[in-house]
Amino acid sequence: MSLRKLYNTRQYLVAATFMPVRANMIGNESKIRFSERLNAILDEHNFPPKNMGRISWLANMFSTTHKGAGNWVNGRAIPSRKTLKIMCEKFNVNEEWLQFGDKAGAKSKIINVPMLTKSEILNYVKQQQLNFPNFVEVQDNNSSRTFAVDLTKGEFELDFLITQRGMMIFDPDRPAADKMFALVNIDDQLSIKRLIEFDKERFAVISDNTDSKNELHTLNLPDQLVAIMTEIKF
Repeated sequence: MSLRKLYNTRQYLVAATFMPVRANMIGNESKIRFSERLNAILDEHNFPPKNMGRISWLANMFSTTHKGAGNWVNGRAIPSRKTLKIMCEKFNVNEEWLQFGDKAGAKSKIINVPMLTKSEILNYVKQQQLNFPNFVEVQDNNSSRTFAVDLTKGEFELDFLITQRGMMIFDPDRPAADKMFALVNIDDQLSIKRLIEFDKERFAVISDNTDSKNELHTLNLPDQLVAIMTEIKF
């Protein structure tokens, strides 16, 4: 074999040796960048911090294992396209941005929405009340009918939160989805429940009956589904 052929063969072998390493480095970089975008979204939606329940909440929301959700949060894996699509629908972000970091998913502007008491909510949703003393800032990916509820007033029972020192943001125009929390109106009583999609676009919630036992209540849409919770602010 000539020296030139020997040199070229050696160069090829060296390149072939490092190509998988380089590809792996690029893949790892993509996973890390994805986790940064995902954690930014979770911060914006006031998920608990890492090591304080963030991974458990995420795993529960997307019906995956704790290890799987931990891989997403810690930059070790990117979800399937199907899961990415569901994520984007739940968090109202651009799919290309979440997966690849394209500019189309850049943060939106800020809008002011009214802070309502429990007794004001239904009139506001029906656009029968237009004057409010207090407002709060939210991202403008919410609809114009979005409103906030002050949790410190203790008007709602919330057994899924450790503290009630904050506020919840609700959007009446946000499409319902499985495992989302929503404001529902059952027997003229407003409550915050987690949605269960038992059939395509058919939802139910677990409610207390007269014997204080849990039962599944099928929601009559849209009358009993008042608004979808989009964010918790602490």
